[in-house]
Amino acid sequence: MPNENEQVEAVDHVQDTPEQPSNNEVSFIDVMKSEAQKAQDKLQEADNEAQATAEPKTVKSEVQDNKSDVTLTDNQAQQEPAQAQVTTNQEVINAPHSWNAEIKQEWGKLPPNVQKYIAQRDLDTQRKLTEANQEVHFSREVKQSFEPYQDVLKQLNATHKQALDSFLPAVKTLYTGSVMEKLNLIKSMAEQHHIPLGMLFSDDQEAFNQLQMQHLQHQNRQVQQSNQNILQQRQQEQQQNQQSNLNSIIEKFKADKSDFDLLSNDIANLLHTPAYADLEPMQALQQAYETAKYINPQARENILNAQLKERQDKEKAEIQARTQAKKNASSSLKNSGGYSNSNQQSKSFIDEMRRQTALRNKQV
Repeated sequence: MPNENEQVEAVDHVQDTPEQPSNNEVSFIDVMKSEAQKAQDKLQEADNEAQATAEPKTVKSEVQDNKSDVTLTDNQAQQEPAQAQVTTNQEVINAPHSWNAEIKQEWGKLPPNVQKYIAQRDLDTQRKLTEANQEVHFSREVKQSFEPYQDVLKQLNATHKQALDSFLPAVKTLYTGSVMEKLNLIKSMAEQHHIPLGMLFSDDQEAFNQLQMQHLQHQNRQVQQSNQNILQQRQQEQQQNQQSNLNSIIEKFKADKSDFDLLSNDIANLLHTPAYADLEPMQALQQAYETAKYINPQARENILNAQLKERQDKEKAEIQARTQAKKNASSSLKNSGGYSNSNQQSKSFIDEMRRQTALRNKQV
């Protein structure tokens, strides 16, 4: 197979050769041109193959580089959302609702694990309080249901639990038991409570009417007893209210009276007499207090001693005032060199003291 230079020379030689009229020569020339064109085509294909072989490597390298960049960018993109997701998905724990506003301001300073622990404990506490409230509510309802039957429990000397333990099985039998179980239960209850079930199927109308009358009388007694209990309860409430109001009035009245405790029994006895029945509480209390001060021996003695002391203090003050006046007058006379009156000169301090002492002894 000719090489590339030989093929090019052959083509140039053929192209430079003048055309000949011979048919064989024309045919040879055409063949050579065709071969030369094929050779050029092969050369072009070889060049194209060489370029194609080199270009894919370059493109592949660029693609790999770009892919690496893209991969790095994707990894960064994946890491950044992951970090953002950690920050975003971090659980936000609120302070317990039972905390006041001042303490809640310190909530953010606590570590997340401590916040979580405290919040969980608070939830547990709230849950237990809710359960306790439900139990209290249930107990209150049961107590209210038993309230109308307290007298029965007292007669039977039974507790609430004993009553339920005997009542609920009977109810269950009446609702879910067989016919024979129900009959046995009714028979047992009739025998226990002396119920003449035969009267339901008897033709003795008079006996039935008598039982009906006894039933109505029993209901009437129950109604009367219930009304009496309600009336007693209201009276007790009124007495308690009156006593509370009276205690309030007494506390207010004795606030400035040091001898009230000493006179309390006498005041109480006076308030129960008819003379104070129509008076207002404060007015009656004031009059009873004034009267008790004189009928109580100790209080009366205290009053007399206080009056005597007050009189003595007053007399002493008057004597001191007169003595001081005399001193002032005497000093004035000495300074002036004479006396104003012979009667005034005859009275001395000793005479005045004797006169006051005599008056006091006479009064006593």
